[in-house]
Amino acid sequence: MTGLAAVTLQRFAKLGDISVLGKHIAEGYLTDVSEDVLIKHAADVTARAKAAIGTMYETRRTSDDAFVEMVRTVWSFQYRCPACEKEVVYYEHLDDREKSPETCSSCGIAFVRRAWSRLPGVPVQVIVNGTSGRQQEQTVTEDDRARIAQATILDVVGEYVSEYVFRLARMKTADVASGGRPMVRTGHGLT
Repeated sequence: MTGLAAVTLQRFAKLGDISVLGKHIAEGYLTDVSEDVLIKHAADVTARAKAAIGTMYETRRTSDDAFVEMVRTVWSFQYRCPACEKEVVYYEHLDDREKSPETCSSCGIAFVRRAWSRLPGVPVQVIVNGTSGRQQEQTVTEDDRARIAQATILDVVGEYVSEYVFRLARMKTADVASGGRPMVRTGHGLT
């Protein structure tokens, strides 16, 4: 970040022992890519990723039964009661003020987070854009659960994001090769 500050202030700094992650962040900030090229490639990668994903992130909106894209999914912790072994979805047992449950709904033993086994999280709500343009919450359906499970198994998005990063690196190299000036100044230790 010191190197970024130096470049931003148009000063030179001598830096040593820059980590790989630090170098990556600095290159991301300092790479000179035209806005039009970036928008074009981002739109292309986004369109191809959406085509590959298909309906994986779609759900039926409860207000009008239309198929729409999920904005996000709300997940909840899940716990196992140490006395009766009942699995408890934390979100479903919050009171009206969103206060933690006090007891197990099955056997009545006191709910103490650190004493109960924690299980994998579960999806409890899907957020979608409503007909009014505002986001709305709706309970996760079995179809939603199936799609979410499929999405967690596949890494289609990661594949396209990696391709996008590779394209940016190629654009940067092409700009420099064609006489473009990189914004990354390495002569004084900056990356």
